[in-house]
Amino acid sequence: MWIIYLDTSALLKRYAQETGTEQVRQLLEMADEVATGVITRLETASAYDAVHLASALLWQEKLNMPVTLATFDRELWLAGQKSGMEVWPTELVF
Repeated sequence: MWIIYLDTSALLKRYAQETGTEQVRQLLEMADEVATGVITRLETASAYDAVHLASALLWQEKLNMPVTLATFDRELWLAGQKSGMEVWPTELVF
């Protein structure tokens, strides 16, 4: 089972045509489950990166299975990778 956790930067690409939109569409087609946090509706800046990371890690811990963190936010991508999570895209261009 492949579970994807979308932060705001990835989720917006699902609804707005911009760089990365097609990649997100393909990712969502392959995912078995998709999750996000309640704060996604409220987030306007990267101040919530730590909450997104904690949420994704909590999903992973509670489900006892890998969760892939999908983000186009550089700092969150690096933090997810550093925490040992799978991150998507696998190679984020900075």
